[in-house]
Amino acid sequence: MRSGASIGTAVLATVAASGTASPLREHKNRGDALTGGFRLAYALSATFVPVSLLVALRTSRSDAPAVERAPSDATATAG
Repeated sequence: MRSGASIGTAVLATVAASGTASPLREHKNRGDALTGGFRLAYALSATFVPVSLLVALRTSRSDAPAVERAPSDATATAG
């Protein structure tokens, strides 16, 4: 779980940096470039939630058979 969060953070930081670098190469205002880069990263992160929800719903199986638990040693020897 932690590695997924760190990969996501790295991807968003890369997107924000590249979204900031492009306008700076075109000699645009530094504040506008930073705002644009972070806006791009936030828009990308906002798409992660619905996409991951769709993936979770598609991959979950409601028709999966129930798993039966094997009796533990304590209940097997008590009876």
